[in-house]
Amino acid sequence: MIFWTLVYTLAICSVCVFFVRFLSLQVKTFAFVLCAVFANLPFILGLSVVEWLDSVLGRPSLFLFFLSLSACFVVFFAPKEEILPLRSKAFIIIFGFVLFLGNLNLLWGFDLFSLGFEARLIIAFGILLFAISLDLFLGILYLLCLLVFAFGLQGNLFTYLIDVCVWLYAIFGLVISLMDLRRKARH
Repeated sequence: MIFWTLVYTLAICSVCVFFVRFLSLQVKTFAFVLCAVFANLPFILGLSVVEWLDSVLGRPSLFLFFLSLSACFVVFFAPKEEILPLRSKAFIIIFGFVLFLGNLNLLWGFDLFSLGFEARLIIAFGILLFAISLDLFLGILYLLCLLVFAFGLQGNLFTYLIDVCVWLYAIFGLVISLMDLRRKARH
């Protein structure tokens, strides 16, 4: 529970610091600490924002942890860099659609969660190889998740690779990036 609280806190802080990424290091550090404190204070019905996220979205994936940690480093040390390019976000969206719609039995009985262990492992390595060929950084994040899974071997493999929060980040990030590209094309 404590680790998952840390993951959501880190994700919230990386989003907050993203909005002040072009300001000084002191302002970014202050925003990070302030956001971490406020994200864990019980405001709404005695629950903090982190507890609400945990209640609504469930346990976060390990991918969210590595992505949020990477986003914090990028925001603090290379604020002009983009954490994931458009093709990576599109891949995460497609992967999420296949995984979540299959879990809801909306893909004609194709459910990645209910496959056997060996089949899930083969698909995960296929996803890893495709992610590496698509974007090296995305592939490294997936590789880290698979390594942690290999040492732990608990739960379903796909819960290490994606969750609703990552999927929504990819959707909103793709929409915002496309709107930004469209705005730049007009000028």
